[in-house]
Amino acid sequence: HDGHGAAVIRGAAQPANRTWGDHLALQLEVSNDSDRDVLFSPGQLRLKLGQDGPSVTNRASDAAAGRLPAGATQRYWISFLAPSDAAGLAAEFTDPWLGEDKPLALALPPVMRRPGSLEVDHG
Repeated sequence: HDGHGAAVIRGAAQPANRTWGDHLALQLEVSNDSDRDVLFSPGQLRLKLGQDGPSVTNRASDAAAGRLPAGATQRYWISFLAPSDAAGLAAEFTDPWLGEDKPLALALPPVMRRPGSLEVDHG
């Protein structure tokens, strides 16, 4: 039925509902160097689309919100939806215990484009 499935928007296959169709998966390493447990949630990390663009909350994560034990280091995969032509991507981490009113900017490594890699069954 018309209006469902993929539609071509600006030369890239995007969902017909005009949401962004590209996925960006980030592996985040979180270390708790303190002597007490701290709270962590994948929602504290957002994707910034360009210097003046919006920031986007994650689509999915293998992390659940909870405590990170003192001295522990954990790695998490966090994915975002992003526009196909996105440039100047950055990450922002919000930590209410830092006492600052703005997010901490995190550098991102170069992006490796692997079209369809999240949909393919690698098992």
